[in-house]
Amino acid sequence: MKLPMAATCVPHCLLLLGAIHTAAGGTSLTVGQNPRVATVSRGGEVTIYCFWPLYKDQKPAKVDWWREGENRSLEDGRDGRIQIYFLNRASCALQLFSARLQDAGVYRCRVRHRSGAQGPGTRLLVFGDAPTPLEMVVSRSGSGAAASLTLVCKTAAFYPEDVNITWCKNGSEIVSGTNTNRNLAGLYEASSLLIETEAVQSGAVYTCHVSHLSLPTAANISYTVPGTETGKITADTALRTDDILNKYGLVAIVTLVSFTPNIS
Repeated sequence: MKLPMAATCVPHCLLLLGAIHTAAGGTSLTVGQNPRVATVSRGGEVTIYCFWPLYKDQKPAKVDWWREGENRSLEDGRDGRIQIYFLNRASCALQLFSARLQDAGVYRCRVRHRSGAQGPGTRLLVFGDAPTPLEMVVSRSGSGAAASLTLVCKTAAFYPEDVNITWCKNGSEIVSGTNTNRNLAGLYEASSLLIETEAVQSGAVYTCHVSHLSLPTAANISYTVPGTETGKITADTALRTDDILNKYGLVAIVTLVSFTPNIS
């Protein structure tokens, strides 16, 4: 995984930071971490840095790493996926390989030298599959002034949970929002239901936009109201068209998230 720009320059920045503290002659121990938020795809690798002031009389410091919620420290070589090493006398790195969804959390370092202090923490986000391909499920009935239109936008399984679904009509946003349920680690699927409350117009284009951490830009899928019996669905991913079940009821928009457990 390509490290963020701030992370790749850390060793040089730390040397400068150490020199400043040495000249100042301070005595307090302040521990920092970089980056504050790190992201990695499932199966990828990521590095978290811990740094502290460098003093003239400093002896080698001892550094412990742990993840919040766990009772034991992380050890070098653990599961063959963790490597811990010093960059210099004032910085240390934790490198995680073959990231798993369960590795997500806040990682902290604690430095012990004369006194002890811990870093502010780095939140690690591990994302799995992207919520694509999208599906558009369409239901039309009636004609003319009595015509009705209901659309359902569905995602593929994804992780982490946070996702945003927005609907647009002819390029203008008409509604947005996502309801999610907090669950144990696993994959999620989201669906958003839209019922047109105004007259259905031929040629109108309805677009569902889905934003997620794993996507560099929002994914989208569109439906064009036809002048004939068959509409046109377009997207940059594979699709499926079907009738919506009556269970969705008469609502303007609902976003549902389901959970698939025990996915590593």
